[in-house]
Amino acid sequence: MSKAIPSIPWSTIYIIRSPINPAIIVTNVGVNSFERRRTNFFIVRATMTVLSRTVAIVTGGSSGLGAATARYLAQNGARVLVGDLGHQQETFQRMANESGLPVVATSSHQGPALAFCEMDVTNSNQIEAALDKVEDIYGEPVNAAISCAGIAVAAKTLSKKGPHSYEDFMKVLTVNTGGTFNVARLAAERMSRREPEGKDGLRGCIINTASIAAYEGQIGQVAYAASKGGVVGMTLPMARELAPLGIRVMTIVSSLCATC
Repeated sequence: MSKAIPSIPWSTIYIIRSPINPAIIVTNVGVNSFERRRTNFFIVRATMTVLSRTVAIVTGGSSGLGAATARYLAQNGARVLVGDLGHQQETFQRMANESGLPVVATSSHQGPALAFCEMDVTNSNQIEAALDKVEDIYGEPVNAAISCAGIAVAAKTLSKKGPHSYEDFMKVLTVNTGGTFNVARLAAERMSRREPEGKDGLRGCIINTASIAAYEGQIGQVAYAASKGGVVGMTLPMARELAPLGIRVMTIVSSLCATC
């Protein structure tokens, strides 16, 4: 007989993703439900009760990594607001339609859903307005802020065309590094208003997106690599500063992925 997977607590739900079928199946799994060596599934442990309590803002959430993040959260119980540039609203709507998720604009919505708010991460007033909209629609402040908005330019420090544009360099830093910090600082203030949950007193979680370019930047990526290095660099001090408030901070250092 094949060895079955260990017994799983009743409160645990597993998300099973097939490498053949991208559909995500959420199911309770018991000790004899299936055998490890006979399955082609990847198992990611998750607690649906946590996701059902998640109220998230995802920047750059209309396309790419941001859209995949927003869709995954909402499909698994979270209430999500996508903050993105105005011209991305149609792209957001297509993503929502393809996902079969409700798009809401009414107040105090309960249950998993998506919402959209025009937002530039370099504009503090627009970020505040988006965070206000989260509270208007979902009835409580955010407890998750995921920054996926970003830009890039391809240019060498010095090329046949001349030196790298200083304006382009600073624009990339302003959006990628400054915008990430702008969202984090304002979201943290909203999270600090929440009542702490659980024995750890958790109020929220900030997830930033860096890149492998922060460590292994390629030719033509000097601006992008510098901007993502800044995101990596701010993570630890920000985590230390916000930990006493029950706010966790982490950064994803990704390489090329299917949503790029």
